[in-house]
Amino acid sequence: MRDLADLAFVLEEFLAEDDPGRFADDAFRYGLAYEETSAFFLGKAIGRMVNEIERGKIDSFLTIVRDESDPNLTQSRMLLSGPASWKKDEQILLGRLDAFDRGLRLGK
Repeated sequence: MRDLADLAFVLEEFLAEDDPGRFADDAFRYGLAYEETSAFFLGKAIGRMVNEIERGKIDSFLTIVRDESDPNLTQSRMLLSGPASWKKDEQILLGRLDAFDRGLRLGK
């Protein structure tokens, strides 16, 4: 569960709160909320580093986390491991994953 907590932290904190990237053209171009920019730019950075096999593994992980019926309860475990705001609304996690995924695709 610690790994999921670490991932949640990185999704939220890849960019500092005052990082200029939060207000970059890409953030506006893709209609990102301020809170989604960190996950988006993390995805872009990772997208530039990974090969197709690694990208496939990331895609598999994202599919598992998005799946509410996953027998390992990965989404629930990540919600519990993440920031307090995620516990109030599971859509926050899904929004972060979508922003990350969008950045990943653009980072090719």
